[in-house]
Amino acid sequence: GGLGRGGGGLGGGLGEGNALNSSSSAHLLSEVNNNNNNSSGNNISSGNPSATSAAAAEAQSRVAFIRQLWQDRLKGVQRQVDVWQSLFTIRSLVISQDDDAENWLKFASLARKSGRLRQAQRMLRQLLKYDPLVISHAGVAGYGSGSGNPNVMLAFLKHLWFTGQRSEAFNRLKDLVKELPLGGYSS
Repeated sequence: GGLGRGGGGLGGGLGEGNALNSSSSAHLLSEVNNNNNNSSGNNISSGNPSATSAAAAEAQSRVAFIRQLWQDRLKGVQRQVDVWQSLFTIRSLVISQDDDAENWLKFASLARKSGRLRQAQRMLRQLLKYDPLVISHAGVAGYGSGSGNPNVMLAFLKHLWFTGQRSEAFNRLKDLVKELPLGGYSS
């Protein structure tokens, strides 16, 4: 079920349906607008550096608070692509995909497991900021290693494996391993 029956959340909640209800959406957008207005500097008296830094700290605090609320909301929502799509549409107004990569990876995994393979692949390419499939030779940056984001590349390789491109995924995984730190565990 949704969070609307108690517990935390951002005003309203997700009902038993597959999308955010209108009061929840309106409340989220209100929080975004309040945060944007407070962080834009419009309410700060010019010439007072301590007021400026206090306002900046308050804005950062609000963003952190909103992120935590949304993180809690995400943990409690139904694991259905349409529900997550609605939530991420609003989240992306405040939190960029780059700043929320871990959750976007979870969303891509959910999409893949739900049979929405093109949507999952599109999200992974957006997180990587390129299409690894255009790089066809091992050792070239972005083939497996050198993507700039090994966690996202690993998720992309899982996607390839899942879609039956196992040889391609395995070869790229061998290249990705070169990027991982050696050593690690000591007895």
